[in-house]
Amino acid sequence: MAIKMSPVEVEKVKAILKDPVLWAKAFVVAMNPETKKYGPWIARDYQAELLRNRDIRKAYRMGRRLGKCFAVLQ
Repeated sequence: MAIKMSPVEVEKVKAILKDPVLWAKAFVVAMNPETKKYGPWIARDYQAELLRNRDIRKAYRMGRRLGKCFAVLQ
């Protein structure tokens, strides 16, 4: 059984499927340490840059505790 969606909803789904950061925000749930509640995972600016990079070969030099494990799950 197919779900009927409006053209606006179809465009939103297409945008989510094309962008890994939007996909993660829609489908990944994480604990917010400030509010102590679960909510959507929101990428930091450097994490979004890592996830949106489409290059075949990637090399990142990053320090400790920067949230790499979330960004590398691509």
